[in-house]
Parts: sequence; C-alpha cells; structure tokens
Amino acid sequence: MQSKDKRGDIEVSDPGSPRGGPVALDKRVQRAQTGLAPLGLTRHGRPMRCPPRRLFTIVPVVFLLGIVLPAKRAQAQGAADVYQLDPVTDTIVLGASLIASIGSQITIDSGELQAVAPGPIANIPFYDRWVAEGASRESGDWLSDLGVALAIGYGAFDVVRAGLSDGVADSGTTAVLYAQSALFNWAVANVFKLTVRRPRPSAYATEGGDGNRPEKNRELSFYSGHTAVTAGMVGTAGYLLFQREGPSAAAWSALVVGTAVTAFVGANRVRANAHFPSDVVVGAVVGASIGILVPHIHRRDPDLPVAAAPTATSQPLTATVRFAF
Repeated sequence: MQSKDKRGDIEVSDPGSPRGGPVALDKRVQRAQTGLAPLGLTRHGRPMRCPPRRLFTIVPVVFLLGIVLPAKRAQAQGAADVYQLDPVTDTIVLGASLIASIGSQITIDSGELQAVAPGPIANIPFYDRWVAEGASRESGDWLSDLGVALAIGYGAFDVVRAGLSDGVADSGTTAVLYAQSALFNWAVANVFKLTVRRPRPSAYATEGGDGNRPEKNRELSFYSGHTAVTAGMVGTAGYLLFQREGPSAAAWSALVVGTAVTAFVGANRVRANAHFPSDVVVGAVVGASIGILVPHIHRRDPDLPVAAAPTATSQPLTATVRFAF
C-alpha cells in the first residue's frame, strides 16, 4: 500500500505488504532525519534542525583561543610553589564534597521527592515572571550542557598544561583546586535546591506541570547548578591565570571568554525553562565566589598580614595592616 503526501511525491511502503521495500522521502523529510529528530527534540510538533554549523566552530575556536594564548607564556612560579595543600584538610574537603554531591544527586534522581503544584504566576517576582509565561526551548538543555563541558574541559587542559610545564606536583595541586571548586559548588547548589524547593518555570507551563520533565525536578529551581559549576571553574581558572600571568592582555581576554561561557550557560538554562533569571544570577555569583576562594585560601603567602611595631609617637604601639593584591 502506498500513499502520497500533498506536498510532493512521498511514497510510504506498507511494512505488512509483500512488496515491503524502502521508503522514498523528499528533501524536507531527509533534512528532518539528519537534524535533531532522532534525539526527540521537536518544536511546534516539527523536528528541530541542527543548529548552524558556525555554532560548533566559532564557539570552540573562541574558547580555545582564550586558553591557548595565555598558555604560550612561561609560568613564573609553579602551582606547587604558590599554593599549599594540606593532606588531611584537603582530603576531607574533597571527600565530603564528593559524598554530599553524589548523595544529594541520588536523592534528587531517586523519585522519592514529591513535588506540589506551584502557586499562581502572579506571585512570581516581576523580573522572573516572563519566563514562566513563555515557551520552553528544548535546545537550551543541551547547549547549557555544552557550556559546562567547555568549562570543565578547560580545567582538564590546565591540569595537563601544569604537568607538562612544571611537573607532577604542580599538576596535582592544580587538579585539587579545580576539583574542590567543582565539587563544592555542586554540593552547595544541591543543598540549596533541596532546601528552598522553588518550582521551576516549566512547572507553570500547563496547570503547574510539564509532562516532559520528571516530577522530582519541578521544585529544584533555586539556584542554577549548571551556572554555579561553570562560574566556579571560570573563577578558579581566572585566579590561577592572573597569578601566573599578571594583569596581561592574555589573562584579561581569557577571563572575558570564561565570563561569556558562563553567561551562555545561564541564558540557555533560562531558555530551557529550567531556571528563572534570578536563579542564574545567584548561581553565577555564588559559583564564582567559591571558585575564587578555593585557590585564595591555599596561597602560601597570606594576603592580609598584620604587623605590630612600636613607634616614636605618643602611642605606645601601632598596628599596621597591609593589603597585598
């Protein structure tokens, strides 16, 4: 049995007929098959086409330029010379962050949590309300995953670079700093999600529920873990890079690229109706703060030394605080 579509000669063979045979498709159907339809991504009932190829060339090229240009300069001091690790403290921090991250994620993914219906959209702050009233963009999910992968990929690149440039000790120190930044951000974000239980924008889509998302994820909007982990990696990378390079053009360009990747991740989390803009902003601020603090507290030379010495004035003792940046 064969049928023709009104748009053109699309012949469909009946699998149950004796003839069988291949299915002849026109160019429009062929484009759909080579697009994102096999992944189940559709828009308005039609298969989504692959994003422009420029997206997969320009973004990685710009990102690689941001990490390769600073790598060309010689490192004045290795990470092991500047940062000090404590076997007990850092092992506990890494282990606790890993257990908290995996444990909270297992709880989230287990289906044990039962979400309640969100309240009226009018209760949402005005700066977030427009997201709940808008449509979800399926591409936002995997594009935000791509941004996180780029940030983590840079961390792996920096670990390898440190090993090739300055030895195993520097590579290990750099790896610990990046691991603590990522794991601690992951754990803290999950704890906030499970504590606050803010409904995602997608929960408001159809009478408080979106059939494309599991129930367990409907109340995990605050704050964005994707954005926090990305900002944390960028914060750690920027701190390490400025320590090695100083305020050079290469360091600033890499920081700008990293900030753009963080913004890219946050924007796509909003496009996917997974988070409100405020969730993304908080995730970026908290993530970057943790990413900067991790290498900062490991510095061998304290940045806020306090020195007290007697002077020739009427005061018997003067305390001097020196800020070194």
